[in-house]
Amino acid sequence: AVLPGFTGDVSYGIVVAAGTSDAWIAFWSRLLGEAMRSPAMQDRIRQLHWVDAFNSPEAYAAEILALRREWQPIIQATGLRAGG
Repeated sequence: AVLPGFTGDVSYGIVVAAGTSDAWIAFWSRLLGEAMRSPAMQDRIRQLHWVDAFNSPEAYAAEILALRREWQPIIQATGLRAGG
């Protein structure tokens, strides 16, 4: 069903513990980037009508922070809690 005035999206990403070494993050980011750019993955992304938004670890961290700032007032106002 379509809700006028609403949009939706889904984002997938990998998050690691604070203090994880920059070298380890760079290693996995490079491998995941290679996988995301592979012809098979690009074909599958097109088949699903997805938008490939793979970016740097720093850009993903900024995206998470922006979403947190956007949703925090709503979460606080409603008393919403993770896990139901």
